[in-house]
Amino acid sequence: TSTPTTAPPVYAFGCGHCHPLDQVKHLDGAVEVEVYDAAAPAGSLKARASPAAAYSGGLDGTCSGTYCHSSGQETPSWTKPRDGAAIASPAWSSGQSLGCTGCHDNPPAYPSGGPGAPDANGHVGLRDDGYVWGHFGGLPGPSLYSKHGKLGFGDDASPITCQTCHVDTVDPANTGPSAFYYLDTTGDYTFGGGVLDDACAVCHTGGGATTGTGRILPLRHVNGTRDVVFDARTSLPQGISWLPAAPNRPSRPYWASNASLSSYPPDTSGFDGTTFSLTLGASGVTPAASYDAPTKTCSSVACHLDSTGPVWGTGYATSGPASGCADCHHF
Repeated sequence: TSTPTTAPPVYAFGCGHCHPLDQVKHLDGAVEVEVYDAAAPAGSLKARASPAAAYSGGLDGTCSGTYCHSSGQETPSWTKPRDGAAIASPAWSSGQSLGCTGCHDNPPAYPSGGPGAPDANGHVGLRDDGYVWGHFGGLPGPSLYSKHGKLGFGDDASPITCQTCHVDTVDPANTGPSAFYYLDTTGDYTFGGGVLDDACAVCHTGGGATTGTGRILPLRHVNGTRDVVFDARTSLPQGISWLPAAPNRPSRPYWASNASLSSYPPDTSGFDGTTFSLTLGASGVTPAASYDAPTKTCSSVACHLDSTGPVWGTGYATSGPASGCADCHHF
């Protein structure tokens, strides 16, 4: 049985993904393309396509409404997250290869359907006061500005990337200069109308694509399932030049410098001088970090401190009972 890392590094879709499953339609003198079938096996890409999914026909035809060219939402929304244009495949004869932005954008920014909803999204968004919030914002969290990239202010924090929560999906050989994090700097980090909206875009300009950008393991990508597996590594590699200096050098793979906590640090985290260092999904740790797909709830994930269980897609407000503070702290 192939594992994500031993399987061939190419997509291999069976004929039935794009052609009729009904054998009567085989060898009938017609080349038929059928990208949705209500009778397709539950959970298959064909069953997850929009009932209106179609192929426009001919060698230059395009697909629309297909799960494999969508944002991957459980309740499919066949629109691009930010510009409203329909997600459509390249022409069949174009030879074009799609990157992350061809389907769900990088970072994924489709509108959230709400906490725990089938189309929930917590990758990135705007708070009610216009500041960017979400996991791609990085540590220390949505209630304060991210310290990632703030070297000029004496602050720093690790990036939070696809690898953090989808470590079995990204290609472990596709890393950035640290040789540790999966890194893709070619995304669109201007979110439209937000306060300090250009803060991320100062560095993440979308130009100068890195070698191997967006490489994933096909067995765990475009498979009809959002595989959530937390990064289990426990230590840093050697030779990263931009880490805080001793005694504040982090000892774990995720960190935020000049940190202070009002909650008790989880067992998979601790302080190195004034730097708060975290490990997320380490094996052998009790309780282990986990994600419950039916309720979209995380448990024992160190970056949420002592929260009893943050729910994916919970919007971040800055006032009122839904302030979002419970994402990390008890009340």
